[in-house]
Amino acid sequence: MKKIKQYQSVRLITHKYTNENLRFGMLGTILEIYDEDNYEIEWYDDFGNVVLMCSFKIDDFEVLD
Repeated sequence: MKKIKQYQSVRLITHKYTNENLRFGMLGTILEIYDEDNYEIEWYDDFGNVVLMCSFKIDDFEVLD
């Protein structure tokens, strides 16, 4: 597996955060790396507005770059 770095772009690959206004395929940026499985991610909408910023498991997203 390739090393995940701070400020990489990611895409949400789960439907389990719909109550937090996140939808499958939304884009985000890794802001903080806590450990191999937990990352602080800022998610934003199609207009660049921040929707949510909190910790996510590695299984919830894929790295784009």
